[in-house]
Amino acid sequence: MNLSLAKEQDAVAPLKSKYKDVITGTEVRDRTLVLYVEPNAMSSMDEQAEADMKADALRRWKQAWTGAHPHRHATLRLEVRDYFGRELSSSTARV
Repeated sequence: MNLSLAKEQDAVAPLKSKYKDVITGTEVRDRTLVLYVEPNAMSSMDEQAEADMKADALRRWKQAWTGAHPHRHATLRLEVRDYFGRELSSSTARV
């Protein structure tokens, strides 16, 4: 694993402990952050809590990516997937 990828992964890793009942794993893939979630736990969250979790993940991802790639611009993607790898939702942000 290259150094910038390791830093990006480390920066988003706290999401797993902050949302420990929902997020089962994280994976950084180039300009995409994948959150693996427990679908039943996520569906039991109220809409605002789910929106806040996704916003928090996207904010952390933007900070991690820009820190690892200073002065570069990109469209970053957040994918939320179940443990089978099926995409449940996605969002993007420009940096």
